Amino acid sequence: MLPKPEKNKKSLSSKQLDLVDSISHADKVRHKRHIILIILLLSVGLSTGFWIYRWFQSSASRRPFFSFALPRIKTSPLFGGSSLLEKNITTFLADDSNYWSIHVLWPLNSPNNVVYSRNFENLFSSVSLADLTSQLLAQAPSLNSSLLASLPQGLPVKESITSVSGSYYQHAAIISLPEEQLFIAVKVSGTDGLPKSIAKLPELFTLIYWSLVPQN
Repeated sequence: MLPKPEKNKKSLSSKQLDLVDSISHADKVRHKRHIILIILLLSVGLSTGFWIYRWFQSSASRRPFFSFALPRIKTSPLFGGSSLLEKNITTFLADDSNYWSIHVLWPLNSPNNVVYSRNFENLFSSVSLADLTSQLLAQAPSLNSSLLASLPQGLPVKESITSVSGSYYQHAAIISLPEEQLFIAVKVSGTDGLPKSIAKLPELFTLIYWSLVPQN
C-alpha cells in the first residue's frame, strides 16, 4: 500500500529543515574558527612586534646592530670656510676706525656663494653686483695690479678701482684659480687716516684669499 501524499510531503519538509539546520550549524562553526584564527594571528603578531621593540630598545643601550648615519658630504678642498674668514677680517680691522664694506663670493659662479658680507648696501650703491662682476669678467687681466705681488705667481687678476679723494676708495677684483674664481669687493670710507686704510687693501685681499684657499 503506497504512503499518502501528505505524509510524503511532511517527511520531505522535515528532512529539508534538518539539512538547512546542519548547514547553518556548519557555517557557524566555520565562522567561529575563522574568528579564533584571526585573534590568534593578531595576538602572535602583537607579541612578536612587542618583543622586537624591546629587543631594539635594549640593544640601543649597547653597541648598535646597524647604523642609519648619513654619509658626510665633503666640501671642496679649495674651500676653507667662512668662519675662519670672518674671524681673520674682524681681527684685521679691529684697530681701524674707518667704515669698511666687504663682499666675497666663492666660487663666483656657484649658487649660495656668499662666504662673507659686510655693509653690502653701501658697497654697491652706484653699480649693482651683477653689473660689476660682468664688467670684470669681460675685461683683460691686469698686468700691474698691486695684488699680484702677494698672490701665487701666475694667477690672473681682473680688477676695478673707484676713488673719490677724501671720501672713499673701492677696489673690486676677480682672482682666477685653476678651477674656480674668487670675487672680492672692498670699499673703505671715512676721514680718519683714509690713506692708511687704503694702503692696507692688498694685505686684506691676500688675507681673504688665504683664508679660503689652503696653502699646500
